[in-house]
Amino acid sequence: MPLPIGHSLAGYLTYLGVERDVTFRRWKIILLYLFCANLPDLDILPGFLMGLPNRYHHGISHSLGFAILAGMLVILYKRWRGHGHLLRSLSITSGLYFTHVLLDCLIVDTSFPYGVQLLWPLSSQYVISPVLLFPTVYKANTSGAFLGSLFQFGNLKLIGVELLYFLPLVGAAHLILRRRRERS
Repeated sequence: MPLPIGHSLAGYLTYLGVERDVTFRRWKIILLYLFCANLPDLDILPGFLMGLPNRYHHGISHSLGFAILAGMLVILYKRWRGHGHLLRSLSITSGLYFTHVLLDCLIVDTSFPYGVQLLWPLSSQYVISPVLLFPTVYKANTSGAFLGSLFQFGNLKLIGVELLYFLPLVGAAHLILRRRRERS
């Protein structure tokens, strides 16, 4: 898994590409995008409570099926609240969720089963890209050591790679948006 930094930057890029009014005054909307972009990694919590944080990580919660389910839950909530734009909400939420899953297919995975259950419920096979763009995440397999294990030098390398990939894209997106505003 790329770390939350990479997933959050991907979510922020989605925000820049989708929303019409892109300002930091809309920080609640930005936080919602970042939350949805990191949502699949909540699968660590049940395992963490059991003492094995990686037990359910990269299973069916990292799949197309769960991405669609997340979008459907947002639609149900928005419909219950009487809000419109249901198809847009489904697309954005499912897209943010599935972007996370796709990014996790691009990381060196050192623990079996390798990859994610990308196409669940259509297939329960684990999938990993033949081209890996991110170095591995160093993380312990026990809850007591898990949080501390994230602060290893190897994970700093991963953060650097994530920043190297995403910050130029964020900068380019801001430049494009600023030029559009200047033309308007």
